[in-house]
Amino acid sequence: MKSLITFCFFLCICCGCQKKEKQFLLRLSYSKGDVFDIIYHSYAIADDDKYKEVLTNSEIKMKFTVDSLIGDSAYLFSSKILYIKMRNVGRFGEMMYLSRDKIHSRMSNAEKELHLDLDPLLDSTFTIMINKQGEILKSFMYKSGKPAGLLIDYENCQIPFPKDSISIGKEWENERIIPVTTGKRKSIFHINRVQNSKIEIGVEGYLNIYPKSNIKNKFSGLYVIDSVNNKLKSAELYTEINLFLKGKGKNTLVIKSRNVIDK
Repeated sequence: MKSLITFCFFLCICCGCQKKEKQFLLRLSYSKGDVFDIIYHSYAIADDDKYKEVLTNSEIKMKFTVDSLIGDSAYLFSSKILYIKMRNVGRFGEMMYLSRDKIHSRMSNAEKELHLDLDPLLDSTFTIMINKQGEILKSFMYKSGKPAGLLIDYENCQIPFPKDSISIGKEWENERIIPVTTGKRKSIFHINRVQNSKIEIGVEGYLNIYPKSNIKNKFSGLYVIDSVNNKLKSAELYTEINLFLKGKGKNTLVIKSRNVIDK
């Protein structure tokens, strides 16, 4: 009987001493005037291509400035496109580079034609509003208030954080409408680890690109955010796709962000 009491007492002590899981409340933290840029690079490769030829390749760099804080829960950003690079006819196609700073006489004929179409974007300033939980309250708009359409899918750049604190390994879900096609994107996030002032967050899910389609394109990837202010540092996302005349393939999206000094 004495040994049983001793065992129960020991068990209670052990259970009471178990280390409590650390909780993380993920919220964005910006100050007015903060400036950062984002490079959004997307390319696709067919699965059965032994040469791994890049079939579509585009990159856009944008600069963002925190214009104002909306109460204590959201931020209004202004943004500008710094450059656009694209190539869509395989590895032998011309890589076109468009920028407000590129001299017109140095452009190829293809770049000049494309520049005419994209000139309104390159010369414009846009706004976007995001709350501290990472939800986009207002998508890209011209300063006039007119919708700007899809510049980059900023929801790929910004994780929608969970409502409450969360520990390493625990999951949270998000479901949103895909711009343009009005299909569905479902994501499941989880914190992989916290190390060296960085938080690594894994994601997996699927795209149901068209509302009436039963085809689901799976995706997975990894986000790295700052552990102090929860701002994006980098991300890599891999999505199953179907390429015209090439069959199944994979689209890779690489996102990089850094703080900059506005000169």
